[in-house]
Amino acid sequence: MSRTMRLVSLLAAVIFLAATPTNVWADYVPVAPAPGAELDHAEIFEAVFSPGTAWVAFGTNEDPYGNPVDLTNGLLEAIRVDDLNLGGVLDVNTGSPGATDDQIWTGGPVTATALARYAGYSQKFGYDRDGDALGYLNLFDVQGNGTSVTGTATLDLDPGETWAWGRSGDGGTWFSDPLRNADSLDHLVTYQLDGFNDGLNHWLLCWEDLNHLGDQDYNDLVIELTAAVPEPGSGMLSFAGLGLLAWLRRRSG
Repeated sequence: MSRTMRLVSLLAAVIFLAATPTNVWADYVPVAPAPGAELDHAEIFEAVFSPGTAWVAFGTNEDPYGNPVDLTNGLLEAIRVDDLNLGGVLDVNTGSPGATDDQIWTGGPVTATALARYAGYSQKFGYDRDGDALGYLNLFDVQGNGTSVTGTATLDLDPGETWAWGRSGDGGTWFSDPLRNADSLDHLVTYQLDGFNDGLNHWLLCWEDLNHLGDQDYNDLVIELTAAVPEPGSGMLSFAGLGLLAWLRRRSG
């Protein structure tokens, strides 16, 4: 490469870095505002977990447009999981943001519970297990609208198995792994929910159900995952409370 070409390349890199928002390398998918009377993520989390106490953005993690991606109500924190490029396998029991992206999962048993639905399309929740040719396997159909929804199931696969989460129904079937999607786009935004101190790892899966991402508000279907955290020094899992939150969760429509 000639000296002139090196200078041109260096100048282009400097201009690109100067115009690049903070933490764009984290590859967080941007989430658009919810339309009309629909609730956005902060409003859904308030309605489900802390009625009357608002959730606000905090921290330094940002999407490519410079918008904060992490949320808190002062007691609980919803920390975004990277959407792309970290790779790895996210363990439902021991995983945490910053180590892997949210495409491929392992661990368990894990209980999935519907939290919200803001979509005209029907919503189903399931998974696609790696190593077989079965494709999408349904765990439950979601009934209801807004935050007044029902649907729950527990996934308990053999140790070491991996899978992608899936959303199906009208509008197509979409997976946490974009490579399995017909449009090759990312239809899932994931948070780890911290602060319960209940011995469980909590994850929030927020789906966009339209081909080519539609309105990109990622509130068409929201699922909570709960999986037991290994007890320190024991290597054993404490399963107390799995599924119990489906009964205890305070909801408002």
